[in-house]
Amino acid sequence: MSESGGRAPDSGAVASEPGWASNAVRVGRFEFWRSVRGLRESTGRFVLTVLGTLFPTAMFLLLGALLVGSVSVDSVPVSDAARGGVAMFWSFVVFLVAQRVVSTRPRPEAESLLLTAASTRSVVLGLALAETLRVLSYATPPVLVVTALSAYALGSFALLVVVPLVVLLAVLSAVVAGSLVGYGVALLLATSPFVARHKTALGVPVVIVAMGAFFAFQAPELVGLDRAAFAWLPMGWFADLTGVATPVTGSPPRAAGAFVGAVGVLVVGGALLEREASALWFEAAVDPSATGDDAASASAPSPGAVTGGSDGGSSAWSGLSAAVSPFAFPARVDLPTRRVAEMTLLRARRDPRRLTFLLTPLFVFAGTLAGTGSLSNVLSTLPLLCAAFLPWGLGAATTLNPLGDEGNVLPITLVAATPRQFVRGVLLPGVVYGAPIAVVLTGVAAVAGGRALPVAAGLAVSAGFVTLVAAPAGAAVGVYLPRFSAVSVGRSGDVLPPRTLAVLAHGVAVVVPSGLLALLVAAPAPASGVVAAVSGVAGVPPATLRASVVSLLVLAGVLVALTGYRTAIHRVRSYEPT
Repeated sequence: MSESGGRAPDSGAVASEPGWASNAVRVGRFEFWRSVRGLRESTGRFVLTVLGTLFPTAMFLLLGALLVGSVSVDSVPVSDAARGGVAMFWSFVVFLVAQRVVSTRPRPEAESLLLTAASTRSVVLGLALAETLRVLSYATPPVLVVTALSAYALGSFALLVVVPLVVLLAVLSAVVAGSLVGYGVALLLATSPFVARHKTALGVPVVIVAMGAFFAFQAPELVGLDRAAFAWLPMGWFADLTGVATPVTGSPPRAAGAFVGAVGVLVVGGALLEREASALWFEAAVDPSATGDDAASASAPSPGAVTGGSDGGSSAWSGLSAAVSPFAFPARVDLPTRRVAEMTLLRARRDPRRLTFLLTPLFVFAGTLAGTGSLSNVLSTLPLLCAAFLPWGLGAATTLNPLGDEGNVLPITLVAATPRQFVRGVLLPGVVYGAPIAVVLTGVAAVAGGRALPVAAGLAVSAGFVTLVAAPAGAAVGVYLPRFSAVSVGRSGDVLPPRTLAVLAHGVAVVVPSGLLALLVAAPAPASGVVAAVSGVAGVPPATLRASVVSLLVLAGVLVALTGYRTAIHRVRSYEPT
């Protein structure tokens, strides 16, 4: 029996109580309305959610009102591009649901009470129903608008019935598939020490690849693909299912395959969901820090304990170093600074939700690249974006909320480490790992984009330099704009990201100069034209003007780094915890 206090499942079939279907509906309805109430309690989230739903609805309504009068056809064939688009959105819903299950809802609220009063089948299916209602609450307004306009234009009111039913079936199957993936990942995190220990390093590439695939779906011409190329995917056959008793002419075999496949996903996936949830909720989770190597290192005295070395004679220090392995910091760094750096890195590693603000550049990246129009333009633009945004993200990852990150142990930290040691420890991850990562990624992107080696080297050096500037600048902003109160992410209320104002202020202060520096180093045609025009007005050669501005930016960066470093130390020294 696990810590949740529930009953252990049988080794065979998982038992369920009589009337489990009605109990699942009650659980789903309660969970859905609880999330709605939680959303209404947060005015900012509520407004953004409403606007995010109303904007596409109003856009479809406006476009439909303008174009509906020009439609004069009796039937509409289902194209391969439409099938590929449906497959894209179905896959995206699966990804979103899986991500939500893993990050925010791996276990039910009031787990002990709920699993004592109801069976695992009732609970897990109720949670899937609640997730379905959440997806439908976003999708229903635009779907109804598009359906009504299509029915009016084609003169077939059967669409008003068929399309919502197809959408409901597609969403149900996507939620079940996404929940199946999400609970599978959560179970892997709970049973595999290696995966639990390296979940951030393993999860970030998965998210980046998934988001990249989604944006590639949105603009497939960027990577030389066409949406029609994905028409063979069975989840795209829901488009053919809308042709039942409507003017939409699809493929009957594909429509039948979509229906049978969706029903199969619901039946088989529901049964597997029950078993996954039973294993996840009733089995004791592994402790990622209690591996064999860690146990051995904890039981054996550390070198410092025997020789009185630099670790202060405590095996806890070696345990902290092992917790952030394979990352390590130079041994010549003094012990308090090194421990602050290790704790900073460990927090980010154990709770990557606090780094969600770093996803902002991903959408800027995608929007910028989507407007380039071709793969060659993407490769040409990517190095500039890397040089502009990577330093900001790598410099801000661990520096924008140093005081708030310490939480209740902040007074102890400020006693154990001097202000200078504390600030250096906060900056150390960005200096030791952030700058080299920026150099490598920017250099690789520049070479892949066909840049000359001197230009690629210049962009790489520029990215590394700006990262070294962004870290102390972030610390200076963070100590003056700390966040001590946690925010809510899903059902977790202990997530502590930086203040939005701190993120914006640091982003503007870093991205704008770093973008200008990248443009001057790479000298693309538009930037060269501007430099030539300004040099003509100023009466100096373009090369001299470019070198002068680059020198001024580098000098300003050095001054910002030194000022930010000293400012952060001064603020920490004068800070009084309340």
